[in-house]
Amino acid sequence: KNVSPSFHPPPAFNFGLRIERKWRTITFMLESYALESRVLETIRVRRLIEPGGRVLCAVSGGSDSMALLALMLAVREKGGFAVEAAHFDHGMRGESARADAEFVRRMCEAWGVPCNMGAGDVPALAAQWKCSPEDAARRARYAFLDETAEKCGADRIVLAHQREDQAETVLLHLTHGCGLDGLSGMRWRQGNRVRPLLDVSRGELREYLRARGIPWREDETNAQACCARNLLRLNVMPQLRLLNPRADEAICRAAEHAARAADEERRRAEERLSGCWRETPYGAFWRTDELAPETARRFCERAGVAALDEKQTE
Repeated sequence: KNVSPSFHPPPAFNFGLRIERKWRTITFMLESYALESRVLETIRVRRLIEPGGRVLCAVSGGSDSMALLALMLAVREKGGFAVEAAHFDHGMRGESARADAEFVRRMCEAWGVPCNMGAGDVPALAAQWKCSPEDAARRARYAFLDETAEKCGADRIVLAHQREDQAETVLLHLTHGCGLDGLSGMRWRQGNRVRPLLDVSRGELREYLRARGIPWREDETNAQACCARNLLRLNVMPQLRLLNPRADEAICRAAEHAARAADEERRRAEERLSGCWRETPYGAFWRTDELAPETARRFCERAGVAALDEKQTE
């Protein structure tokens, strides 16, 4: 009764809108904690990172790698490991790439994360190595990561490949007529390289970043069908999702089946080689009564021969 005439209560919908925003924020935070717990469980169950170790996160500045770094920082205490970051400029995108590098450096500085910067001239390397720019970029980037990991004492290199990346990789291998190893796609762990996000979608990672208020950089070349992977991402995968909205997940599930079969085949090949393989100053020798392609590949691997293609194996 004593309210002054100048007072005007806020419209009812404003109150409802504030409640809705608050609820959305709470939901995002709960989903964030759930994703962190899920990634930590993956690391523990698959033994990707051992307690007491140091990991080197490959960070491009894009949404996947920024989410990877944020997740590693969120779970490092419970996982018992230290975190460093590494960024590599491929020398292919000029000022945009330099802006990416500066963004990563500033984010790492704000988070108190040691950041190792590197750069290379990928077009020149592609010409020197007589390979595609994509292949040269991958080789140069991994060489930088391996060298940096050795310098900073990191026993694991953590990569941000996620579910869509895995599905694209399997399809790329399939178009080249691969075997079980190719159908397995990227492994959770390959040597000192680990991929704890292979069962997480890009959408989940971006929701995590939004909930945390973490920015990221967009690579403009991702929207251009300029290479085989982009062609798959932009044109093929949307068509497959019309057949099955969860096509990415289904392809990744098939890759897991192929990986188990490939591991079993490798195990049997090692058993067949046991006691039948000998190395001498004149070369390596293998005696067998059973011809199997996988055993031949394992024999050549032991003898230090480069990986064989299908025709060479036969």
